[in-house]
Amino acid sequence: FRITGALFGALLFYLITNLGVWTTGQYGLNFKGLIECYILAIPFFTNSIISTIIFSALFELLNYFYGIKKKKFI
Repeated sequence: FRITGALFGALLFYLITNLGVWTTGQYGLNFKGLIECYILAIPFFTNSIISTIIFSALFELLNYFYGIKKKKFI
């Protein structure tokens, strides 16, 4: 379930930061500009999702193996 939280965090980051970029007026302060801003950010969001999945899986594996070693010594 942690991966779901990590992906939700990446989605929330995408939505909030791109809203902030849109408010600077670079894409026009209208609905068309808002949609354009989100569409042009999709490649960056894709990279963010990929890195989130990779690092979440890595941390889960480390946590799993560290947890096993910790339980053996107790």
